[in-house]
This record gives sequence, C-alpha cells and structure tokens, in this order.
Amino acid sequence: MSSEYIRLWEPLISLLCRQVRHLRSD
Repeated sequence: MSSEYIRLWEPLISLLCRQVRHLRSD
C-alpha cells in the first residue's frame, strides 16, 4: 500500500467511524 492510498482512505474511514458512532448512539 502506498502513502497516496492511505491519504485517500483516511478521510473515508473518518466518515465511516462517525456514522458508526451516530448509529451506536441511537
């Protein structure tokens, strides 16, 4: 895996974590 890929996935994972937290909060 190259750094470029991680850079692209970082924001996506962050969004996913946020959604999961929101769902769990409910």
